[in-house]
Amino acid sequence: MEYNPEENILWIANDRYKPETCEIGDIGNCIRCGNELETLSFHEVTPFNAIAARCTSCNRLLLSIYDSDWSWYKEVDLSRTTKVVDQDQKPTDLDELSGLQLLEAIPENALKTIFSPREVEAMFSRARGEKYVRQYLYNARKKYSRFADVFGILIDV
Repeated sequence: MEYNPEENILWIANDRYKPETCEIGDIGNCIRCGNELETLSFHEVTPFNAIAARCTSCNRLLLSIYDSDWSWYKEVDLSRTTKVVDQDQKPTDLDELSGLQLLEAIPENALKTIFSPREVEAMFSRARGEKYVRQYLYNARKKYSRFADVFGILIDV
């Protein structure tokens, strides 16, 4: 998932979504610093509705996703995956990477937020085809869904 804040274009997999509207307004509070989020664009992504927003203080980009009845579904941190791209160029999405390439593309602080240092080491060792402690990798794999919920990145090592 990618977002171009200059053109307000949302990319999900290979699909490009132009904004339905770009009205600016308040949508809630930032999950990082607690300050107000200001909407950037609204996108219809059937069967969901998506609102891109930026924090007025720390500039974090977030995508709030709602179902068709406007019940909150989830929030994706676009700051972790967004790269500014030309509006007609498809960005390189972290979802398209796998194994060692994916792990190397994820900020170290994000990994350390969910995984222990030993679990991170085991994931990298496994991705490189090196020896690793099975128990640490097992513990890390139990946390993959939590990492995906928090950072919007699905790890599969």
